[in-house]
Amino acid sequence: MAVTNGSQDTLYFVVLFLVLSVILLAFAIRHFYLGWRHVFLKALLAQNIATVAYFCARLALVINRGDTTCGALTLFSGVIMWYICLGIFYAIQSQKARALCQNLFPQVNKLAFIAMQVVVILIWGIHVIVVAARTYIQSCTVVYEGLAADFACAIVIETYLLIQNIVVLVNLNRDLADVNPRWSTMQLDLLKKSALMMIYLISSNIYVYNIYIPTVAYIIWYSQIFLWCYLSYSTLQNIHATNELVVLDLSAGLKIEYHSGDATQHEVTNMPKPETPDTVEQIVIHT
Repeated sequence: MAVTNGSQDTLYFVVLFLVLSVILLAFAIRHFYLGWRHVFLKALLAQNIATVAYFCARLALVINRGDTTCGALTLFSGVIMWYICLGIFYAIQSQKARALCQNLFPQVNKLAFIAMQVVVILIWGIHVIVVAARTYIQSCTVVYEGLAADFACAIVIETYLLIQNIVVLVNLNRDLADVNPRWSTMQLDLLKKSALMMIYLISSNIYVYNIYIPTVAYIIWYSQIFLWCYLSYSTLQNIHATNELVVLDLSAGLKIEYHSGDATQHEVTNMPKPETPDTVEQIVIHT
């Protein structure tokens, strides 16, 4: 996907999304120095750096009206940076869906939700292998012969994540009265945003595959890779906000039920200044 050269018509959008991506990267770096040192923030930093590198490479291609590196820069941006960014996006979204599913369905063995996440990463791995096997340079031009499989893998994963989001969204909305309203509202807002994002990705990929207009296709691709980073950032911000909410509620003397990973084990705490649980995505608060 996005392995050919964009036209001059896309220059404005390359610059726009490059600036926005740099801003997101700056926010991620700021959070890192403020103490967010968990693995997913490091993944977000890697994703943001890959996105900035992607747009810098695309900008060079558009300004030079082609690839002066005999296809190397095109492969670097449209294959390496693109799929690194996509893979991190899938990892963060599947982890969030898994954590919420474990929280909402404690009676289900947690291995089932781990398997759901593994499926996403497995399909992404197949996706990358297909792209690598079907992409090559011929006469200083990048040739890509795996377009159908490329779009098919992307749409399958995005549809899978959309279904997960909808299932969690419906169940969380139904059980809103059983958990802390503020916590539930935060998760619902994120899930709605994520579901809309998946719908956009699916519909835009179907459109580009069936109606390929170069300028439109590149604008869509540029928006997609930026939105991956934006939603990843929003997801981690949601986790951090959830973490702060837990600390505030516990400090106020409220009772928290924490699912410690095993659906059959719960810890109920009522302490003035507790330690913050590590897996903040798996928290249910009871007032």
